[in-house]
Amino acid sequence: SVRGLREEQRRLASESDQRPGAGEPISGLVRATRKATELAQRLGVDLSLVPAKGIIKESDIVRYQDGEPAREVMAPHKLSWDPDRRPVAIYGAGKGAVTLKECLDLDRQCQVVCFVDDSANHPEALCGLPVHHISHLSGIVDRGVRSLACEIAQGSVRLRILKQCDELGIDLINAIHPNAFVSPSAQMGRGNYIKAGAIVETGALVGDCCIIDNGAMIAHDSVLGDGCHIAPGASLGSSVRIGELAIIGIGASVATGVRIGRSAIVSVGSSVVKDVRDNAVVDGVPGRVIGRRA
Repeated sequence: SVRGLREEQRRLASESDQRPGAGEPISGLVRATRKATELAQRLGVDLSLVPAKGIIKESDIVRYQDGEPAREVMAPHKLSWDPDRRPVAIYGAGKGAVTLKECLDLDRQCQVVCFVDDSANHPEALCGLPVHHISHLSGIVDRGVRSLACEIAQGSVRLRILKQCDELGIDLINAIHPNAFVSPSAQMGRGNYIKAGAIVETGALVGDCCIIDNGAMIAHDSVLGDGCHIAPGASLGSSVRIGELAIIGIGASVATGVRIGRSAIVSVGSSVVKDVRDNAVVDGVPGRVIGRRA
């Protein structure tokens, strides 16, 4: 039953402080290590103005305090969209963001109006649209853009973005390619990205912030925990249970009724015919545990 599937998903999910990377705080969707955050608080430094590639570290704070100029961030200018379509900002400014924009462009209900990125070295524009620093997200919302879509690869980051969106009153939407099939009886949470050629069958339950990639097959009554990534061409038999933050590699298969633990990884092309524990790394045909995820 649907109620039973929901209970199973809740059992597979863990508390947010157990997720990999939970020790890296986010302030306004800017990622920083805990030590960098503490140093910034002591020095009164605004993390959103600190130039860094990826996660801000203590050394980035020190350089900023020593007078290394931060790149000027562009305040959001007037944004426009078709009044009959829903304006959406995309989190990220890489190649994955381009694929997500294409997906949303094909959905005539949405219109991408800009990108947001947490790097001080983000491009000025992408696909002819402005790229704004994430510190200006509230200004973008004030201009009427209250929906965000996300394609960031790391599941734990996608889940933290969802939490931050909830705090800011932003809707992290599902992006479903028009060439994907999602059964009317399937259920899913928020912030998911379902790519072209994917199939989600009858009674499947998909959590929050999952990526179901090109040509992936989710058979009926399967359950995907939050933050999963089902890679291109992967196939799940019916009634499979995938734990939170697990990754099923390209072309891998999981037999009917098998349970994959939280944060487990099934390697490219592997075939899994028995249950896999949390954090295990599985490889081969048939799949065998070859290690553990750090």
